[in-house]
Amino acid sequence: MKTRLLLTFSSILILSFTLSAQNYGVWKEIDSMNILRTGHSIVELPDGNIMVSGNDINIEPSSCEIYDNTTGKWRFTTNMNVARFGHTMILLNNGLVISVGGN
Repeated sequence: MKTRLLLTFSSILILSFTLSAQNYGVWKEIDSMNILRTGHSIVELPDGNIMVSGNDINIEPSSCEIYDNTTGKWRFTTNMNVARFGHTMILLNNGLVISVGGN
């Protein structure tokens, strides 16, 4: 009896934590990137747009996409010179973006 009561109480406690943790709003899909990416990197540009680069999949591994806040859409931009994945992009003070590390 004690085991059953303890199991029930534990289940209720875990469920209440799960429900309260999910009570912060909902996600809304705005737009999907043009290609599937994994091992990519992301950086916020000076104008607030988001740039994503690289891919661990053999589908356009040097490509870059920008999420344009004004249109709410992803678009391709100039490819990286060298294909990368698992890298980091850094926004420099002069507005240029460099990509370091990764493969």
